[in-house]
Amino acid sequence: CRIVSVWKKEPVDLWNRLLTEISFGQMMIQGNKVPRLLSVQSIEQEGLGRPIYRHPQDGDVPNCEMIPIVRSLLQLVEEKTGISGLNHVLIQHYRDGKDTIAQHSDKTLDMDLQTPIINLSVGCDRTMYLQHKTDRNRIEKIPLRHGECLVFGLQTNRFWYHEVAKNVELKPDPVFGTSRISFTFRKIATFQDSDGKLVGQGSMFSGNLIDAFSQENKT
Repeated sequence: CRIVSVWKKEPVDLWNRLLTEISFGQMMIQGNKVPRLLSVQSIEQEGLGRPIYRHPQDGDVPNCEMIPIVRSLLQLVEEKTGISGLNHVLIQHYRDGKDTIAQHSDKTLDMDLQTPIINLSVGCDRTMYLQHKTDRNRIEKIPLRHGECLVFGLQTNRFWYHEVAKNVELKPDPVFGTSRISFTFRKIATFQDSDGKLVGQGSMFSGNLIDAFSQENKT
């Protein structure tokens, strides 16, 4: 992992624009609402279709074309990190310290395996907790600060779980309150065309994701 500063001082209206222009929805897992709001956006590729990132869930939000303000953040992130080709973003709105993401590792079925995951934080500072998958006593804390992005290598993702835990003692920021918006940018190598057909890296598992994810966990 490495942390990269994306800006020292962002445009004054950025926060309000993000809240106004991004359409957030609710995702369901095992019949329960996840404790945060989400938006999924991507850049459609001519001749292939829309990049698709799949994970176990039973009620997802639509995968929409990336809006201009998010594209501008993507371009800034690529410029600052030197990483290119990012074409998909999961945007998560942690409304307060009660909103969380449970311990997990990201599914690599549809991700380009040579490109790290990049997480940009806007808003109130939170903490990511990493726990080693085999040595559960190894725990690391990574600050998720406003205006910084975490470059998260796939080797780290392979050997460590990560989470953003509940923190009801967050001190309100004058601008953001206790709210944070997280942008998880990925380079996706699986695409879905207008007819729903999958092509690319993960297309062979279009029918049985359970088997695909089981196989992934063995590698």
